[in-house]
Amino acid sequence: MRTELVTALKRQATDLLSDIERDGPAMRIRQHDLPGASLADVESCEHLLRIARLGVRARKAGNRPCD
Repeated sequence: MRTELVTALKRQATDLLSDIERDGPAMRIRQHDLPGASLADVESCEHLLRIARLGVRARKAGNRPCD
């Protein structure tokens, strides 16, 4: 996964979003040399949210989510 500093995000947000769209689904943003956030394309983010919701529903129903 690509890593960028938060200052790059502030200065080059449009370019970084284009890079994610072209090169890959996610990028890690670092602040003070620590991971601060992940920047992902919408499709990847929505996919992860669907998976998380399925896991929550399975646990509420008393089932284990598929591995």
